[in-house]
Amino acid sequence: MNTVVCRVKWDVENLKNIWKSLDGYGSSSILMTSKRFGNPNFTKVQWELCIEMRRYHTFAIYLRQTGPNGMGGLFENQDKLGYSNVADILEEIFENNTLTLQCKVSADWYAAIDNLKFTYRHMWEEELFSDCVIKGEVTIIDFKPEAVQAMLEFFYTGEVNKDVLEKHVEAIFAIAHKYQVLPLKYECEVFMTNLIDDEKILKYCGMVHFYDAPTLEKGCKVYIQINKEKFLKSKGWEEVEEVYPKLAIRILKSV
Repeated sequence: MNTVVCRVKWDVENLKNIWKSLDGYGSSSILMTSKRFGNPNFTKVQWELCIEMRRYHTFAIYLRQTGPNGMGGLFENQDKLGYSNVADILEEIFENNTLTLQCKVSADWYAAIDNLKFTYRHMWEEELFSDCVIKGEVTIIDFKPEAVQAMLEFFYTGEVNKDVLEKHVEAIFAIAHKYQVLPLKYECEVFMTNLIDDEKILKYCGMVHFYDAPTLEKGCKVYIQINKEKFLKSKGWEEVEEVYPKLAIRILKSV
């Protein structure tokens, strides 16, 4: 896995005057964008910050991605990432003449073709399957058929059916980890970050602890950071601290 990082700082002036210039009709709107920014090591994808203003009811800030989207649009709309309508705090925004927005984007990516071409061929030729007997057929005894089928589907197509992923993501993650199908493991981690809640957080922290899941760990940190005032006082957090103390310390440092 490779991680690319890029940042932007955007100073927006005269916002109050621009807001006042909007007429009273609901269809009147303005869209402002920052300069596009990205990473020179990953030029196919760029981002830009956006401010959308619609008189009386909308003052929204969000991040827009341009370029390919490997997740196939399964999750958040890539055109409006982190969409937040902050119209209720306009007085604070307009207090100064200039609004400064700063954004840092971290993106994880894999060279999936190289991974399939070299890693899996080596695994097959060296007979590295710890629980399989290679005699023209492969027997996998510790995973249900749905997880095995999903892994095979990923080998051939580079993706997994959304419905299958929704029903069996944890099992697919486990088989991807065992056989080091890193792109599939990453896809499962991304999917699970969108499922994190108070009930699942302990289980997902366990996956991070036992299976080395950096993307899922980032997702847990973001969830806890957003909900820290409530969650850090909850029974769920007490369980995380008790069962996975080292991970809990890492999370607290990031929060």
